[in-house]
Amino acid sequence: ELPPAVRADITALDLSQHDLSALRARLILVHGFDDALIPYPQSKALARAVPRGQVRLYLIHGLAHVDIHGLAPADAQKILCAIDALLGEQALR
Repeated sequence: ELPPAVRADITALDLSQHDLSALRARLILVHGFDDALIPYPQSKALARAVPRGQVRLYLIHGLAHVDIHGLAPADAQKILCAIDALLGEQALR
């Protein structure tokens, strides 16, 4: 129901639609299954578009776009792993 120009802008922002083979950055993606603003398959698509070995994707139940609610222990562990990965990247600097 969005105007065509807005839909085109949103499509242009979808990084999974671009050639990311030259990307040298390592990505840590944390996405909630309950995100109503940006569906989690967008992060899965982005992870597939990034060269192998350069992305870590953590999909979390109980995580909306910016709100955390009712995390199961396994999902809390995933968040801790994502934090550890981020801290590990900082240590490499």
